[in-house]
Amino acid sequence: MGSEDRYCPCPFTYLPRLVKHWPKSQAHPFRVLHIIEWILLGIAVSELPWESLPYLSDLMGSSLAETEPIPFAWFWSLMCLLLLGLLGRRLPIGSAVSKWGYTAVQIGLILVATSLANWQSPFLMPYLVVMIRGYLIFSHRERWVLAALTFGIAISSLAIPLLDIPRLQSAFNEPLPLTTDKVRTISMVIGLYGIVLCGLVSAFVLLLVNALLAERASRQQLTVAHHRLRQYALRIQDQAALQERNRIAREIHDAVGHSLTALRIQLENARLFSHSDTHKTEDHLKVAQQLAAKALSEIRQSVSTLQSDPLQGKSLITVLEQLCLDFQQHMNGEFVYTLDVLRPLPIETSATVYRLLQEAMTNVARHSHADRIKLQVKTESGYLWLILEDNGIGFDPAKNTAGFGLSSMKERTAAMGGHLQFITAPGEGCQLRAQLPLVEVMA
Repeated sequence: MGSEDRYCPCPFTYLPRLVKHWPKSQAHPFRVLHIIEWILLGIAVSELPWESLPYLSDLMGSSLAETEPIPFAWFWSLMCLLLLGLLGRRLPIGSAVSKWGYTAVQIGLILVATSLANWQSPFLMPYLVVMIRGYLIFSHRERWVLAALTFGIAISSLAIPLLDIPRLQSAFNEPLPLTTDKVRTISMVIGLYGIVLCGLVSAFVLLLVNALLAERASRQQLTVAHHRLRQYALRIQDQAALQERNRIAREIHDAVGHSLTALRIQLENARLFSHSDTHKTEDHLKVAQQLAAKALSEIRQSVSTLQSDPLQGKSLITVLEQLCLDFQQHMNGEFVYTLDVLRPLPIETSATVYRLLQEAMTNVARHSHADRIKLQVKTESGYLWLILEDNGIGFDPAKNTAGFGLSSMKERTAAMGGHLQFITAPGEGCQLRAQLPLVEVMA
């Protein structure tokens, strides 16, 4: 094969490049506006100079033009309007160049159709079609520019046949002869009427388009809001599940941990007296058996009811008194407590105070090695104060942050809008101060 065949360009090789650089477009977003566009174009088709057709000239009368400048001009005008309608199936998106080029093609088709009709039909309705499409593809500022440009061209198209006074005079002289001044006056009146009518129709159409655009924007915002609300609901659901898991863990840890700590102390005492005093050993084992049964009962309650009311209908003073007596019985040392709660408290606050004190006593019995402990629970100035002091070994708060007991106490206090503070140092004992806001209980 020769070099000419080898390097012969194929037209199909340019097709991918043409498709790549073809302006992006989208389908017409509003079906109702698309229908209105075709109705407006149908009105424009009815304005074509059908009287120039041989078969219709006898029925409709003669045209203002004695001869048709271009053969089948009415047909080509019809094709221009049809092509203008088909251009509305896809609207350009992306660059401003493609949008203004699209608009220029539309206006060009209207001007060609008007010129083919020998400027007898101004074709005002197609300009409304251009305005509608411009409102859909342009931004707010560019819409005003397009509206002014299109309105000016439409008025110019209307003025061209009205300025041809001799032609108008020849048309008006058929029923009654008129002077040139009267024809000019009639032409001005018709022109003003056309301007006002075109302006009113344009304003109505643009208001309709603006309302549809606002409705679509509101619908999109509503869709986005529903999507965000669904995400927030799922997030809140996950957060609620996480909080519920943490609450269950705190309930099991605080309730069962206290009983198991007391059980361990009783078993250690029983082991110490196992060789020297069998009666004390038996007493400690009985207490340990009771504590084991209590721990098992608390586990069952935690699994079944999650202990939403750990007080089980009793008053806060009653359960705190029982908790202090149990703690005093199991510890080896001095324990002094003062319970000064003189007003009814909400169930949530009472349960939080009970769990805080239960966990605090468990930590003291397990870790502090203290022999003097002082407890004070009081209501004062709209707050409930829980203060627990011991002379134990203390700890460094900065290094003891991983324990679940301390973190659960902080979470419980924070959930009630309170404040929890540890005043301690290694070898200097520990003071726990919890402050909870009080809420009036409706009688």
